[in-house]
Amino acid sequence: MPYETITTEIDGAVTTITLNRPQALNALSSVVLDELIDAFAAYQNDDSQLCAILTGSGDKAFAAGADIKEMSEKDAADFYLQDFFAKWTSHIVEAVRKPWIAAVNGFALGGGKGGILLASLHDSVIDGMHLVSAHDSDINIFGAAQIRGGTSLDQLTASNLTVDGVSLDGAGRILIQDLAGAQFGDISSSNADSAAVVLYRVADASFDTITANLPGRGSGEGYGVRLLQLDDVDIASIVVMTDNHVGSSWWAVELGGGNPDQAIAGDGVRIDNVTYVSGRDATSSDIVVQGGPYGPVNWYIRAFWRHDGEASPQWRSAVYGDLTPA
Repeated sequence: MPYETITTEIDGAVTTITLNRPQALNALSSVVLDELIDAFAAYQNDDSQLCAILTGSGDKAFAAGADIKEMSEKDAADFYLQDFFAKWTSHIVEAVRKPWIAAVNGFALGGGKGGILLASLHDSVIDGMHLVSAHDSDINIFGAAQIRGGTSLDQLTASNLTVDGVSLDGAGRILIQDLAGAQFGDISSSNADSAAVVLYRVADASFDTITANLPGRGSGEGYGVRLLQLDDVDIASIVVMTDNHVGSSWWAVELGGGNPDQAIAGDGVRIDNVTYVSGRDATSSDIVVQGGPYGPVNWYIRAFWRHDGEASPQWRSAVYGDLTPA
């Protein structure tokens, strides 16, 4: 059927649904939502279609969130009672049981906590993903095990992902979890409330540079980069930069998370360079590594650090681990 605010195209087994209000930055009006519901229902009911792609027209925005102009014309009480986005959840998110993805080709704006979730991707390239948020919104990159559960670290299947240019400016964290067989370029976080970047149950992966700028802004635990249960992971560089703020606790880098029910903290973790600069009056590297039977094996961390809050700031260095860097 013809639509007023979207277009649809079928190419083989793929349905592409395009938001088509470029003059309004593809804002989501009630008409847009009704037409999306109809298009997604047609996709769901067509057995020949195996995947849907949602994208936006124009060269500026993927979608500008709710249509503020339409909202301004409604009484506040009526808008609240209508629950504007309820149909998005009940008629699309919950009703469509076949795969669909978003091809975000411009600004993606909106209110609420939000965040970005990528899950169960295979044989894919992700280049340039940026989130700026006033809330504790996260960027989550998950493998299938996070969804299915019960998969051990050594059972994770290779995803064959290439990811570069991921950045988050806001109180949330970047979490990469239950993922194997991936190559990461640059990952960066600024102004995280607690941990800036967390790698949890990651195997057979490499990272160029992980940057944590001013992490641990809150009053609780603060971390630059947390490395939890890693297997065969190479990290060329970790950069942590902060001032003298400390909540209830602070660590620039943590290698841990080992426990008897899942896995040890790490096996084959190689970090060629940690550069850590703070405004604290301290001398330690603020790197913590789990000890005991569930601590890491076959690992090393080469670290350089400076605390500008010292009376005479100086660079210090150390190599940690049971391996010697090449």
